[in-house]
Amino acid sequence: MKLRNLLYATMIACAFASCSNDDDPIDNGGGNETPNAEAALEVKIATPALTKVEGVTDKTISSLAVLVFDVKTGRLESKGVNNEGKAGASSVIAEKITAGAKRVLVLANVESKVSGYTAGLTNGTEYSTVLGDTKDFAEEVDGKLSMNSGVYNVDIQAGVTNYLGYTVDEANSYKGHYLDQAGGKTVKLYRNVAKIVLSKVQVTADETKYKDATLDVEDVFILHANKTTNLVGAEGASWGTTMPTSLNYLNGAENKVYVGWADYMKDFGANKIIQKYLTDTKVYDYASVFSLDLSAEDINGQTLWEPTTGNSSYVYENTSTDIYTLLVVQGKFKYGEVQNPESRYYSVAIGKDGITGINKEDGTYNAPEGFDGSRSSLSGTVRNLQYNVDLKVAGPGYTTPFGPKAEDDTYLDVKVEVVDFGHINQSTEIE
Repeated sequence: MKLRNLLYATMIACAFASCSNDDDPIDNGGGNETPNAEAALEVKIATPALTKVEGVTDKTISSLAVLVFDVKTGRLESKGVNNEGKAGASSVIAEKITAGAKRVLVLANVESKVSGYTAGLTNGTEYSTVLGDTKDFAEEVDGKLSMNSGVYNVDIQAGVTNYLGYTVDEANSYKGHYLDQAGGKTVKLYRNVAKIVLSKVQVTADETKYKDATLDVEDVFILHANKTTNLVGAEGASWGTTMPTSLNYLNGAENKVYVGWADYMKDFGANKIIQKYLTDTKVYDYASVFSLDLSAEDINGQTLWEPTTGNSSYVYENTSTDIYTLLVVQGKFKYGEVQNPESRYYSVAIGKDGITGINKEDGTYNAPEGFDGSRSSLSGTVRNLQYNVDLKVAGPGYTTPFGPKAEDDTYLDVKVEVVDFGHINQSTEIE
């Protein structure tokens, strides 16, 4: 068979939820020629344009990699990292690929992980190893949030450039082979983090019960944030779950403080517990990044608080319906002659409290309308979604973030909007 001098390339375009944009990639030219008959895979991503939303860094892609696994051997055959193709920084090329059935995976902002696979090009990193790999939250940086695509099963044709994420016309214009696994659309990337935003705090206390009620917010923090994430969605699914099997948590409250809360709650019955908590001190640790260091004074029925900076936190996926990731507001609720109260807590279970249409039996809710991913039924905190929390304070709150529940049914009313980061709005009222 006559060898051809064409690069073998496939392009994968990426978009995830709200930050996808098929028009973002820029064609900067580039050819298809290759000095041998081995194929090259060109991956094109529709990078969200940071310049369109000034200051938004959770859309940035600073490092792009494509991994190509041979289906027969189950091992890594080729890897391309920041090797730009026709679309410039919106594309990446993997070279020296043989013809046949392959699995293709795109990763963004995971430089340290991808560099560790380099040796696998000679000794064969296994596909199953990459699917089971994890990432620590300490490695997540705003502006470099880790992302992944689903795994695409493609049949690479020899001697031509193979294009995934392109239209048929585009592939033909490049004199290449069109791969239809993406349906002629760009390939989407999904972040490994969810985003929690405290959008509003307002006092809704009954004036006859709590005269001239006000709230001074002393702190805002996260509890039960997952420490690790799987690097790739379960079974390689697009927007598949990345919840690890071995759970360890990070808190925005110091360990000794958390232990004090748990000790206080241990003598209360289940009917007094508002949010479930951890009793094993080996499965959680303090991380200052989950303390938002927010404060406000004299929030009342006429003056609500809408923080605009420092009011968000990224967290890994936590789909548990037992130990929820919590957003906690600590403050002093003043009313009538009670002007020097102790600090109290208002806790919102992310992916539970205030979710419109949530199933009360199993704690599941629907994905945002139009969200393109492999899951329709969700639970807990799900990656690549944004949870906008609207907290309504109707009373003094709780002694700890976990309760106890008062005899007069002290409660929290939360409205949460789930939207494509994706967003989910949660509105909750706590008395």
